[in-house]
Formats: sequence, C-alpha cells, structure tokens
Amino acid sequence: MKASIILTHSVLVALPVVTSLSPLAAQQAATKPGMPVGSVAIGRWNLTVGDPPHAGPSWLGVEMKEGKLVGEFLGGAGGVHPIGEVKAEGDKIEFRAQDCNWTGTIAGDKITGTRANEKGEKTNWVGQRAVYKLDLSGKWLLKRSGVPVAHPIVLELDHKGDTITGKLTEEGKTVEIAKPRITRNIFLSFTAPGSSGTQSYNASILGDVLNFTVGRQQWGYLALGHRQREWAEPIELFNGKDLDNWKPLDDPKNFHWKVIDGVMTNTGGGGSANIVSKQEFRDFKLHLEFKVPRGGNSGVYLRGRHEIQIADSFGGPPDWGGCGALYSRIAPNVNACKKHDEWQTLDLVFVGNYLTVIHNGQVIINNEEVRGITGGALDSRESEPGPIYLQGDHGAISYRKITIWPLAEKK
Repeated sequence: MKASIILTHSVLVALPVVTSLSPLAAQQAATKPGMPVGSVAIGRWNLTVGDPPHAGPSWLGVEMKEGKLVGEFLGGAGGVHPIGEVKAEGDKIEFRAQDCNWTGTIAGDKITGTRANEKGEKTNWVGQRAVYKLDLSGKWLLKRSGVPVAHPIVLELDHKGDTITGKLTEEGKTVEIAKPRITRNIFLSFTAPGSSGTQSYNASILGDVLNFTVGRQQWGYLALGHRQREWAEPIELFNGKDLDNWKPLDDPKNFHWKVIDGVMTNTGGGGSANIVSKQEFRDFKLHLEFKVPRGGNSGVYLRGRHEIQIADSFGGPPDWGGCGALYSRIAPNVNACKKHDEWQTLDLVFVGNYLTVIHNGQVIINNEEVRGITGGALDSRESEPGPIYLQGDHGAISYRKITIWPLAEKK
C-alpha cells in the first residue's frame, strides 16, 4: 500500500492511500433510485435499546454482499459479530441478534422498532444513521510522490456547508482554485492555473489525508497531502498528585482508585471501578503512560465510546483484543506490547472518525476509519464529545501520566 509520511508526537507516521470506496460512500450510492430493494437500510446505525432510565447502546451495520443485505451487530458489551441476512423492504427492516427478533420502520436517517425475545417480551429500540460530517477546512501540505520537494505545495481550503473556496501556493506563487466539488463525500476535485495552463486536481479523502492525481493520468503526477492540525494547550488529566479531574462512573462508595507514589492506580477490580474524566472532548490527541500486571486487562475509552485495549499481550500475534487495538474493530498492524509490569506509552490522535495509535513508539493503527462504538460504551452518540473513560472493573491498572490536547477551535 502506498503511504504518505507525517509527523505526529515526534514519530513518523505512514498514512495509507485510499484505494476503494468507504462504507459511507457505498451506502450513499446504494440509496439512489433504481437500486435493489432494501437499499435504504444500508449503512451504520447507532442504536439505543430500551426506555430511560434503563436504555443502553448497541450498533448495527448493514451492507450489500452478492445481492443480499447482511449485517454486523454489537450489543451492550463484547465485540462486533456478523448476524447474517438482514431483511428490508420498503421502509421495513428485520434481523435477528442476541436470540431476539428485531423489527423496525425506517424514516430517513432514523429507525423506530421493537425487539422480541423467545418469551415474546418486547423492548423498544431506536436507531440513528451515522452520517459523518465532512470538513476539509485547513492547511494541507502536498508533496509529489517520489520527488523530494524542499517547499511543498500548500493548499488552503475553507469548507462551509456545501461551499468550498481555496488557494494553492507553489514556489511562492498563489492562485485561487476553481470549480471545487465533493463527490459522494470521499472525492475532492478542483482546477487551478499552472505554468502550462489550467491543471486539474482530483483527490480521494481519508480523514486528514488527500491522495491526489494532478493533470491527465498519462502526463500528470501523484501528490500525497496531509492536513496541518493545530492543538490547544495541553490538559494534564493526571498531574501525579490527585484525582481531581476524575469521578467514579457509578457508585462512589465502591471506589478503588488511589494515587500512590505519584502513580494513579486501580487497587481492585469489580463493582464500580470504572472512572471518567470530568471534562469531555471530541477531537484530540492523547498521551498515556501505563503499566499492566501479568494477565492484566483494561481499556481507555475515547469519548466514552471507543475502547483502546490495555492488556498484557506481550509476545502474541497482533489481534483486535491485544494492547493498543480498537477493541473488536481494528487490530494493531504489529504487536508492540512490552512485558507485564513495565511502563509503556500510547499516543493517539482521534479526529472525526479517524484514529491513529502509536504504541511504545511504533505506529500500530494508521489513520484508520472507526466504524462505530465498541462494547461497554456509555452511549451510542458517537459523534458528540465525551469523557476519557478508564476501565477498572477487570483488575489492577496503573497510570503515571495522562495528557490530552484538544483540537484548537477555528479562528
């Protein structure tokens, strides 16, 4: 796979190039008139099951394979798993998961339905389609593939609603771009005047990466671009002294976290040992220094909904349950875990629905798209700000540093 290189947390990160349509683009394309029956169900759905105060999060993914609708499902806990065929016709949807029959009615981006178990007992549920807001605003650095450039091409975009404006600077000359447009939420195209006439630019979009073809394919060139992010001042969520930035998730009487010799430690598992930050965050980079005991198992939830696994997985093959994985969704590309009881680091960048994870200095998840929540999420409102949530109910875990940089607000 081709890659571009960016610098994150003083570590070189190789970012992949888009080679196929994203699931979101496939869903959007499938809902056009004349597409197969049931196409309106295709997409990712954030579910809320039950009525307050006992409602809980779940997740459903529906896609077309070999002419049939098939699904993936996530309950309140555990991992994502296939559920086989999903029946959909008109505005009706039906599938089976958790030994229950789920039926619902689709109205635009919302499903309203009921779940019935083997005893015929019914529970209400609702689903909200996950439609990710695309914003290309900012400064992008473009470098021609295979050609070292001392001064990269600078693309500055302003993206408001359906309107995009921008300018391109190369070798000290700045020009306005023309005819900018986005196709199916994953392709950007525009033109700009060049030394040999008007030049066309066409790029696939993957989070903070643009993969450009410039000019005609046979005479043009490739350019790889990445967005320059600006971060706000760091916030020390753990200062080595106290737990003032944290609160218990459930019963405060059953609280196991203490600061011992400058280390934030969960001294026992079970009960209400999970804690959350008092502040909430949406887009950020996060630095963690942690230690797990032999056989240890914990997790750090981003926005309270996406679990980065913390585990004693030294020496094993990389998998979606290993240290640094996005639990059940994205496996590390390499196992960078140290032995138990050794201090380790995790550096994460989470902006929109794209995630990069650096474990002990090695890139293990590389600007990957996050498809949805993970088991144990606080709720299913995945695009909203949420807390940093530390899992403690599986046993002891220690942290000596937790620092977060929120994405700087637009000026």
